[in-house]
Amino acid sequence: MARKPTDTVQLNLRFPESLRRRLERAADANNCSLNSEIVVRLEQSFRREDFQKVQDAINAAMLKVMGVVADVARQMPPSVPKGGLLDLLTPEQTAQVFERPISTDKEEQSKWGEWPKSTDKEEQPK
Repeated sequence: MARKPTDTVQLNLRFPESLRRRLERAADANNCSLNSEIVVRLEQSFRREDFQKVQDAINAAMLKVMGVVADVARQMPPSVPKGGLLDLLTPEQTAQVFERPISTDKEEQSKWGEWPKSTDKEEQPK
């Protein structure tokens, strides 16, 4: 019969005596059994690993957003006031964003459409 995820199982492990002593001291300090200390530490390591994966995905998404913001900012006509979201970045982040080349992918550019024509008096034909 297959085990259920909630079943408790026994596992024989081999590890150095120094590690066992360290775990035992930690268990004593946390007022728990050696078994509980090992289980908690294993669970924490998996949670950290899962969190790191989520954090990496968030960081990758933020870099994409920053790249799009930079592309948009670089393509804005001079009559549009500068600032906005880019003012929230540190100088180092701003430099990193502007190092990214403007997209040359025609399909990606077509998604954004054309910039509206300026209505400023100084830019209208005389």
